[in-house]
Amino acid sequence: MTSKYQRLADYLIAHTDVGAIVLTFGAIEAMIGVPLPKMMQVDTSAWNSVHHAYVRDWETAGWVATLDWRNQQVVFAREERAALPGRIKGRTRPSRFQALAEYLAQCTEPGIVLDFAQIEAIIGHPLAVSAYTSDAMWTLATLASVRCWKAVGWRARLDVKGRCVVFTHDAEGGRR
Repeated sequence: MTSKYQRLADYLIAHTDVGAIVLTFGAIEAMIGVPLPKMMQVDTSAWNSVHHAYVRDWETAGWVATLDWRNQQVVFAREERAALPGRIKGRTRPSRFQALAEYLAQCTEPGIVLDFAQIEAIIGHPLAVSAYTSDAMWTLATLASVRCWKAVGWRARLDVKGRCVVFTHDAEGGRR
């Protein structure tokens, strides 16, 4: 049985001659023949987690998806696998939070507070809705995002009331 997202994957595979494709939720729904589940409208992992077979289909063809939930669209960009630095072991591409890890690696302060807009500016895409309310997104060691900043010696704590994330040097981490 083929996935309902197979038509989308086929469309992307057929367009390997362009560097990026922006598709609105409506265009994707027209392609797949059903409304997008709410999760796919708000959760970036629905578009980039290799645990989903449909994601593996377009990533195998060289595409990476970025959810832009504010504009109700998904940006698919060509990926140059060989040129990507900072890969996390076992991943085919770097974490979306690699830029944040690189930013933190340059910080010499013992701690830094970043609001959500600052984090989005650093990483270059909107945060998942869960990032605003779920501390697990910032602390769960099994997540690629958390492994990024832990690898450069930082830990994170969500401050829901302050609408920000507090980063501090991790005594157990790899900070020099």
